[in-house]
Amino acid sequence: MRRKIFRFCFFVFLAFAFSSANAEMLKKLEIIGNSRISNETIKVYGEIEINKDYSDDDLNTVIKRLYDTRFFSDISTSFSNGVLKINVKENPIIDSIIIEGEATEKYKKVILKTLALKEKGSYIESDINQDVQKIKNFYKSLGYYTVEVVANIQKLGDEKNIINLIYSIEKGARNKISNIYFIGDKGKVRSKRLRDVITSEEARFWKVLSRNIYLNPDIIELDKRLLKNYFLGLGYYNVEVLSSSVELQNESNIELTFTINAGQRFRIKKLSTDIAPVFDKAIFKNLSSEFNKFAGAYYSPFKIQKILKKIDQIIDDKQLQFVQHSVSETLDKDGIDVVFKIFEGRKIQIERVNILGNTVTNDSVIRSELLVDEGDPY
Repeated sequence: MRRKIFRFCFFVFLAFAFSSANAEMLKKLEIIGNSRISNETIKVYGEIEINKDYSDDDLNTVIKRLYDTRFFSDISTSFSNGVLKINVKENPIIDSIIIEGEATEKYKKVILKTLALKEKGSYIESDINQDVQKIKNFYKSLGYYTVEVVANIQKLGDEKNIINLIYSIEKGARNKISNIYFIGDKGKVRSKRLRDVITSEEARFWKVLSRNIYLNPDIIELDKRLLKNYFLGLGYYNVEVLSSSVELQNESNIELTFTINAGQRFRIKKLSTDIAPVFDKAIFKNLSSEFNKFAGAYYSPFKIQKILKKIDQIIDDKQLQFVQHSVSETLDKDGIDVVFKIFEGRKIQIERVNILGNTVTNDSVIRSELLVDEGDPY
């Protein structure tokens, strides 16, 4: 055992000695390539200290800190004879961001607010594609599905390294949804009913004021959730809304298609409770009437939620403390068994109520109006 400890300590010592042997004391700092960012600023952000030992790992950390400032597009170092040379290439500063192809000022303000690149901030080339996509997503949310965005820079002067950033936007036509289709296994549900479930609408002449006739990716994602919840409520426990696809018919009309796999429709076979021994089971006996109401009916998460609300009501009426519940659902070919587990949760009490900022009213007056007090369950 002693030999193992000795070997471990020996290797730790060797590692430390090797690290120290590769470290060198910094005696002088030289910074090259900076014009806008001062030497002192670089020194502060890099946390560089004279008369301190620096290893290769330490220098890598310095470089990372400087990159994190977003001031520089390129950084390199050389360290020899106590002299650390840091070569930097500063990112340009964005003087103005210009939006071409959009006349509405409120839209321009929304776009500028969402961009990662800001006026008077550093120009980071890697952020351009991200910001272009943000602009495209904004216009797609307005129904401009074929929008094109191009980013260009306009140099204002090589000496100051200042630019204008220009986004040129070609919105194209605003795309209306001409038809909505539902394909795949839809169970016994008709497409007409599903069109009433979703938010997106087919364009018709009497719907000229509706915003939902225009294609919106965010609304489509909402539609997929609405479809899934609808089928779940009908008992299609394993329903999948597999995809949504968009097909451009012409310059302004689009067909929207949802692919659905409803699967088997399940009934609730049995409902029961699993109550921890610490509680009196008789307290929850009234749940049996709810169980009888839903047993044999098609499964729906809304029915389960209704029973959970009933359990919460019983807990409140009986003033039970530290009670928690969960639901376990077991699926087989004959149906679904649902078990409501009621158990004692973690006991957390309010130890102290602190009242801050009161300069006129006494604490006792404020405490008398509170619904909670020290010692109450949290």
